[in-house]
Amino acid sequence: MQLAPSAKRGFTLIELVIAVAVLGILVALGLPAFQDWIHNTQIRTAAESILSGLQAARAEAVKRNGWVQFVLTNPATPGLATGWQVSLVSPPPGGCPLLAVDPVSGLPVADPVLKRRSGEEGSATTSIAIFPANLATVTFDPLGRVNYDCGDSIKQINVASAVMSGAAIRPLEIRIAENGGIRLCAPWAGDPRDLNPPAEASSWSLPAGDPRRCS
Repeated sequence: MQLAPSAKRGFTLIELVIAVAVLGILVALGLPAFQDWIHNTQIRTAAESILSGLQAARAEAVKRNGWVQFVLTNPATPGLATGWQVSLVSPPPGGCPLLAVDPVSGLPVADPVLKRRSGEEGSATTSIAIFPANLATVTFDPLGRVNYDCGDSIKQINVASAVMSGAAIRPLEIRIAENGGIRLCAPWAGDPRDLNPPAEASSWSLPAGDPRRCS
């Protein structure tokens, strides 16, 4: 006698509702951590971009045997604060306007802006703090050193989040020395060399000896 095949059984409505509820709970628990990760990734993206711009300006000054200026184009504008450009400038004492004639070749310079980056490129939720305040430039001389004939120079840039605060944030600092040395590092509470310590440094510090820590 042949038996009828058993009917295939799928999900019941109750099982489906339970599965959706569990998935919703897991998403709700993981979403804050994921958002923190995104914001911290944007902080690092912005800091590494500014570091790259500074390094490019110094390298161009040495290569061209001239003066090259790094400029934060919109440091006080939310969403655009990390934008920058690297430009050829006239040697002092001329107030360092954009270069009109190349000092080596003597030929007119069609476009003195060598490189630029918009603050919207991967770092729209970041914010920066500059020391000394109200500055926006770093000028390098033909030897790759910071030049002060064009006015005072940025010595430190703090990069943090414009939408997040507290212990979850991972701020970064860029420090520019007079000899042209540039370093990206993580601030730590109580650092006596920190010119403009971010508030978040008190809640997050890498251990002593960590190569990522400012020293």
